[in-house]
Amino acid sequence: MFSWVPAADKLAHLVVYGILGALLARGRRLQGHLPHAVLILVGALYGVSDEWHQSFVSGRQVSALDWVADLCGVAAGYWLAYSLLASRSLVSASEHGDR
Repeated sequence: MFSWVPAADKLAHLVVYGILGALLARGRRLQGHLPHAVLILVGALYGVSDEWHQSFVSGRQVSALDWVADLCGVAAGYWLAYSLLASRSLVSASEHGDR
C-alpha cells in the first residue's frame, strides 16, 4: 500500500503500538497504579503474541524487527501520553488552587 515509503511496515507497527501505549498510560492514570514497566511489558507481550499469531497466517511471516517496532511504539506512546496527562493534571490543579 505504501511501498514508496521506506520501512512503511515498521512505521505502521510504531504508530499502532504507540496508540496501544497511550491507551495503557491513560488507563493507569484513570484506574490503576501498576508500575509503568508492567504496563509496557503488557504491550510488549501483546506484540509478541501478534507476531506469533502471524506464523499461522498464510503469506505472513514472523519478524523480530516488527516486534522491536512494536516495543518502541508502546514505550513511546506510553511516555508521551503519560507526560501529557501528567502536565494536564498539574495545569488543572493549579487553575483550581489544588496544588
